Amino acid sequence: MENSRRRPGIEKAISEISGNDFRVRVLGNIASVDEENGTCEVDDGTAKAVAFFESSAQLESLETGALTRIIGRVRKDNGNGTELDVEIVQNMNALDLELMKITNDVIGKLR
Repeated sequence: MENSRRRPGIEKAISEISGNDFRVRVLGNIASVDEENGTCEVDDGTAKAVAFFESSAQLESLETGALTRIIGRVRKDNGNGTELDVEIVQNMNALDLELMKITNDVIGKLR
């Protein structure tokens, strides 16, 4: 049996996402939720992205302003800015952003 693993979601700022990226991980605040179209807008402070959901049930757990991690596939550039097909959504409100920044800085220095 063949072991088929997904490509990992690479952590990126929304402003750094390009059409060459396949799967990304973004961390930002939910700017708006559009249940009618099955989308939300996430803002990480560098830019905004529109996230497309397969099911409206996934949108029910989202709250405007909530710190959220979205893992998904990058849609091909159609001139509408950054768009993601959502695979995983994680509520990150309990995350200590200052501690995360310190940790990332230390890891960066060790590489």
